[in-house]
Amino acid sequence: MSLVSEFLVFLKKFGVLALAVGVLLGGQVHNLEKARIDDVVMPLLDPLLPAGSWEAAVIMVAQSKLKIGHLVEATLHFTIVALTVFLLLRFFLRDAVDDVAPTK
Repeated sequence: MSLVSEFLVFLKKFGVLALAVGVLLGGQVHNLEKARIDDVVMPLLDPLLPAGSWEAAVIMVAQSKLKIGHLVEATLHFTIVALTVFLLLRFFLRDAVDDVAPTK
């Protein structure tokens, strides 16, 4: 068996191409969600903060400034992306389970 044919078998057996497509699409979903949050959600929430911007939000602890704005934004990003993935999987897996479930 030649090196090229062994490599093709490896790609098929371990689903490397499917994984690569998943990683690429996952990156694009991340970009889409980031744009949605940065351009739509955050500007709506900025007036609620005294500083007027998530990035400028700080908490004073003794003599230190804790910059929590980026942490809050990253937490919101994670929550929205995780919820989106959960809802998509729930939708697709429910259909898959319905297709496999035995009928009475």
